[in-house]
Amino acid sequence: MKHLLTFSLSLLLAVTFTACGEENEPDATDPKTTLLINKDWRATADVSVTTTSAGATTTVDNYAALQACGKDDFIRFNDNGELEINEGPSKCAAPDPQTAKGTWSWNADKTVITFTEPCLCPNFPPTLSGPADLTSSTMTVKQTSTSNGATTVRTVTYGSI
Repeated sequence: MKHLLTFSLSLLLAVTFTACGEENEPDATDPKTTLLINKDWRATADVSVTTTSAGATTTVDNYAALQACGKDDFIRFNDNGELEINEGPSKCAAPDPQTAKGTWSWNADKTVITFTEPCLCPNFPPTLSGPADLTSSTMTVKQTSTSNGATTVRTVTYGSI
């Protein structure tokens, strides 16, 4: 009988402590993640600067090229490593889904963010990865790529909404 009482008490304590875990809540010691998650982010600028090996540069304003229906899209980063992109109030094509899922992650020291968004707008790469400058109201991500001797730096700025 004493063993049954000890076992029951142990089981009760194990269930109590397991139920109190914070497995789906953001880590309060990780301020960058806390700034990022559970709010909506809308792109406010997207510029690519390409520099050739000869030093010539070309600047393209990708944001200006977006249709109005693409400028109201927004992204929500969740604490489980998933993100959701939302078409916003206006959809570019009626049959498009209102929302789609993607993923996001930090590197080990939380200086570089990578996210794969199921981009609902054509002509944009689905993965953005680079150093992130993050405040409570803005996030800027710079992605650098090299192709055929030319280096392109794409800078995307998001504002929280």
